Parts: sequence; C-alpha cells; structure tokens
Amino acid sequence: FYEFNAENTNTLTSTGRNYRTAGLDVLSNMVTPITASGARTQTRRTSVAALVDYGYDAKYLVSGSIRRDGSSRFGLDNQFGTFWSASAAWNIAKESFLDGSKLKALKLRASYGLTGNAGVNINSYQAALNYDVQYDNQGGSYVSNFGNNNLTWEKNNTFDIGLDFGVWDSRITGSVEYYDKRTHDLLQNVPLSLTTGFTSQAMNVGELSNKGVEASLNIQIIKGSKFNWSVFGTIATLKNRIEKLALTPDGNPIDINAGSSFQSAQVGNSYYSWYMPTWAGVNVQTGAPEWYINGVDGDKTSTYAQAKRIFQGTALPKITGGFGTNVSYDNFFLNANFYYVSGNKIYDQYAQFTMNSIGTNIASTIVREDIMDRWQKPGDITNVPVLSYNKANNFASVSTRHLYDGSYIRLKDIIFGYNLSKEVIKSVGLTGASITIRGTNLWTYTFDKDLKFDPEVSVNGYSSVTTPPVKSVMFGVNLQF
Repeated sequence: FYEFNAENTNTLTSTGRNYRTAGLDVLSNMVTPITASGARTQTRRTSVAALVDYGYDAKYLVSGSIRRDGSSRFGLDNQFGTFWSASAAWNIAKESFLDGSKLKALKLRASYGLTGNAGVNINSYQAALNYDVQYDNQGGSYVSNFGNNNLTWEKNNTFDIGLDFGVWDSRITGSVEYYDKRTHDLLQNVPLSLTTGFTSQAMNVGELSNKGVEASLNIQIIKGSKFNWSVFGTIATLKNRIEKLALTPDGNPIDINAGSSFQSAQVGNSYYSWYMPTWAGVNVQTGAPEWYINGVDGDKTSTYAQAKRIFQGTALPKITGGFGTNVSYDNFFLNANFYYVSGNKIYDQYAQFTMNSIGTNIASTIVREDIMDRWQKPGDITNVPVLSYNKANNFASVSTRHLYDGSYIRLKDIIFGYNLSKEVIKSVGLTGASITIRGTNLWTYTFDKDLKFDPEVSVNGYSSVTTPPVKSVMFGVNLQF
C-alpha cells in the first residue's frame, strides 16, 4: 500500500490594549496595539509498504513486511528510511507426537524487526535564519539554528520470542514472552562549544535498551453447571539502560537531565535515575538536618553542600502486573481486578514545602501533621528537624528525605451483579438484563507509609498535588432488546 500525508499550518496573532468603544472588539479599535506575529510550517510524510503471510498445514506460519518511509523533517539525502519485520510461529499442538496429550494449545513464536522514529523538531536539519528583529526601523535577521545535514531517522531493533499454551481442555492457559528492544541513532540535542555561537545541535547519537519478560496465566479452578471460579494474573519486568550517549565538548557523555538536582541520565543506568544526597536524619543534640558526606554511610554533615550526590534508584518500575478473580453462582457474579507496581522510587516535590520546618516560609506554608513530631530538645529522636523561623540550613533541599518506595497494590475494579433469568426477561420482551454495583479504586496499599500522596504517578516519578484516581461506586442496570 501507499500513503501520503501533508500538513500545512498558518498562524497570525496580534494583541492590543483598551477598546475605544464597548462591543467593537476588533484590533483596529484598540487604543494601544502591542504585538503582531505569525508562522507557517509545512511537513510531508510518505510511505510505501508490502506485506506477505504464509501458512502450511496450520502448523507453520511465517510473515514479513517491508516499508520505506520519507519525512521532510530530514535533509534531502536522508529523508528516506527502509524498515522491515519478520515473524514465524510453530503450532506444536498440531504435531502428531502430541496426539492424546493434555495439551490443547502450544505455540512457539518469534519476531524481529526494524522501525523508525522522526520525532525531531521541524527544520532541525537546516541552518536557519530568524527575521524577528529590527534596528532603526529596518528589518534584520540572525542565525537561529546550527543545522545538521546528516540528521536522519532514529531506529529501533526489536526482538521477541514467546510461548502460548493451554492444557486440560484449556482450563489452564497462559503465555510467556521475552523481549529486547534496542534504540540507536537517538535524536538528541547535543551541547556544543559556545565558540560556535550555539548551545546545541540536533544529532543522531546514543543507544538505549529495554528488555524484560511478560507472562500471563489463567486458571479455571471450578467449572460447573452453576458454580464457576477462575483466577488470573499477569507480570511484566523492565530493565531500562542507557548504553551510549553523545559526548560533550570536553569528551564526557552528556547528561540528558543536566541542570536537574533530582535526576541524572548516565551510561549504565536507567533513563529516569534519581541522583541526590542521602538523608541521614536529625542531629539528636541540635535538631539540625543531616546528610551522609559520602552519600552512603559514615560521617554526617548539616552543611548540604558537603553531601555527595549518588545514584538512588530509578523512577521506572521494574515489575508491573495485575491479578484477579471471576466467580459466578447461578445468576450472581463477582469480578475483581487488582493492579501492582514494584521496584521504583517516587519523589514528593511538595513535601519540601509541607514538611519544611526551617526558614521564613514556614509562616506562610501549609504543613503536614508530621511537623508535630519535630525535634524540640536534646535527646529527641525524630526524623523532623527543629522548628525555627530564622535558620536556613537546607532541610527542604533535594535528598532522599522525600524519596519514597513507589511500590503499591490497587483494587482497580470490583463488580457484583445479577443476571435476570431468561424466563423473566422474555416475559417483558427483553433479550438480556443485569443489575450491577461497581467500585473503582476503592483500596490502595502502599509499601512506604511515609508516602502521603497517591503512588500512581507519571513516568518521570514525580508526585504532584493533582486529583488522584477517583474512588467511585456506581449502580447500573443493563437492558438488552
């Protein structure tokens, strides 16, 4: 097949102040015109692809695809990329040597492919001029982008292999799969020496890997004429690792999160890695906050600048999954679905304010009830420093004081219902009817009791003062005609 996409955008913006007459809200009636601006962008993308599938005797299956994509986001010599995929499957359960076995389904499958990403700003490859300046009422221009004629597609090589199975008349079914995704030629803004006149240049440099295992299992424990009970579960692991990064002008790998006092992206670690000093508690004699000087253990300091920043874990969960059960008896049914996350760290940005016990801002900041456990006299053992209006010893500075274990289990949905009998629904002219009560997000268990906010956060690992997933209970009637 062939596909072509074109996008043209034209914008015109102007502002002014003070209407001459109420109701005449047009720009020419403004007493004081302020600004006028406009922009025009054009992008083009084209694709041509071919697919092929072949199967033999319902046992052996192969398929493949190839496509060529072009994008105007790259220069003329690098606009096109060729991408492909291939997969194969062996339906082992169809083989004669398994005749008479309990296996009703057994399939081995594997695939490998190359895909591309054009996620870069428009005209990043071009050395560009801006014309939005003037001098002495004369128009002017300046160089606004360094450009890179070699800029091209970011690429992803993905391999996966899996096994699907079903035994005992499919009373037990499931799958297990291993995947390995390698992203290379990363599209990055790489820092440049300021002697070039620019701070950065878009380049294809770097490599990122994601690998892990995904598995699912469904078990029909009881299967009867009236009573049925099944359980299910899923699990997925993730190991995210930066394999290679572009180099700075001084020859060191760049830090994608440069300037952040919370996170750092370094070769060998996860993309969202926490880097910060390690909290060591409160000085028993003075009530001052303390951090470990070497970032691990041993000597402590109340001078924040003396504490070393070290790797403190990742914001990306290492394990995610779910589990639940389905139960039915006669016309009654109950379904429950749980979700879980493990192996990640969450940073509570707002704890730096709500748990701040030192400095002038305590007079105007809403604080948590934990502040009542603050240090008050020599010998007090607590995790909250002394409450003081005129001291400034960086208690609220970034550290593991506000970094929490993000592991949790949540009851996402639970549904209890009743299906009306066929005799009843038929008598009123219906084909189906049920009454249900459904609860959503009714229960959440967090493994770190110091985490006060909802543990379900964005991928970067920062918690924020936003509305958490709403707890709700709904009653419903479903009628089918």
